[in-house]
Amino acid sequence: MALDMESFLKNFHKKNPGCTSVTWLHGKAADGRTSYECVSETLLKNTGPAAVLDLACGDGILLEILHNQNIPGLMLSGIDMSEGELEAAKKRLSGLPISIFEGRAQALPFENEKFDFIFCHLALMLMNEADTVLAEIYRTLKPQGYFSAIIGGGFMRSPIMETFTNILHQVMREEGAPRLTGVGDTRIRSAELVKPFFETLFAEVEVKELELSFRAKPVDLRDFFMLTYEVDMLSESGKEILEERVLHVLGAMTDSDGTIGFPFGLRQITCRK
Repeated sequence: MALDMESFLKNFHKKNPGCTSVTWLHGKAADGRTSYECVSETLLKNTGPAAVLDLACGDGILLEILHNQNIPGLMLSGIDMSEGELEAAKKRLSGLPISIFEGRAQALPFENEKFDFIFCHLALMLMNEADTVLAEIYRTLKPQGYFSAIIGGGFMRSPIMETFTNILHQVMREEGAPRLTGVGDTRIRSAELVKPFFETLFAEVEVKELELSFRAKPVDLRDFFMLTYEVDMLSESGKEILEERVLHVLGAMTDSDGTIGFPFGLRQITCRK
């Protein structure tokens, strides 16, 4: 039976609300920016009051960052399909003038041409029905509006990440766990196809590669890796075996200060309607 990806993602994020921000706030570009700050800087193109939507807002970290920039006239909204993430977002953003909605990117509950900016951080590449998602983004953007997304592209795979992936897949084979397939649209993950995909609707499309650096203790890095979606295909005993093996290997890869550094590659897509 094919896996229902939306149900899988909802269940995962119900168990692990805030997992994306916990992980990605620690990755820094060479200039010290996080990937959240990279996407939020699209607002520098703004010249007046602006309505902003964070698509797949998760626990609300990007909305909090945008609010803290104290930009006059900014009207912030977030939407996510995960009840667990939305509960976390409401707690994080409690008391702030930010609207939160539950819904799917494939059927946004907003009027045409509502937003000046739509942002999406590390979620677009997980979404099925990508053509419908793109059409909804385009529909709800105002003329001359901007869409900017951070996506996982895998253009840079560190030896440490490859080591973890090899261990994970070995444990999955031993347990007979199915591989996680059918996640998102391959065009969005493809270096060659991603720009033409957005150019089907948008006149201006820019694709940038981002290199983030992480540094952490082995136990923290293990916890980082254990929040990988495919890990959730394992049984609880399989996860325990994976944790033990990963920590053992990472312990032998530390620098003199007891930490491990590794790079990770993302892509930023910025489009103008």
